[in-house]
Amino acid sequence: MLSDAMLLMIANAMLHAVHTIIFSVNLVGWTWVRTRLLGFYSLLLTFFSWFGMGVVYGYGYCPLTALHWHVKKLMGEGDLSESYAAYVAQHYLPLHVSVPMVDGWLYGATMIAFCASIYTLLRLRWI
Repeated sequence: MLSDAMLLMIANAMLHAVHTIIFSVNLVGWTWVRTRLLGFYSLLLTFFSWFGMGVVYGYGYCPLTALHWHVKKLMGEGDLSESYAAYVAQHYLPLHVSVPMVDGWLYGATMIAFCASIYTLLRLRWI
């Protein structure tokens, strides 16, 4: 039987993996034929989260991050940024950046990926 601490560590690792997969699909999913629609729909869900759910929970809201932060708090980790991307940049990369800077880069890159996704799908007449 796994202990609660071990289950939380597994949940934390899985949520890191899911975040990484979603970031990857959002930013580069449009580049491969097999992932173009997945990338487009993933971006739409991301925008719904950031802007639709953001009306209620705050601009840039992500339910995955909310769940991840809940797990991290149960693990005893505090001082968590509102932004998962900023958390990764500050904790895992040798960068000293502010949350608004990371969020700005992320929002910009996501918008570029969204425009590229729409352009690619329209060019191929998929949408």
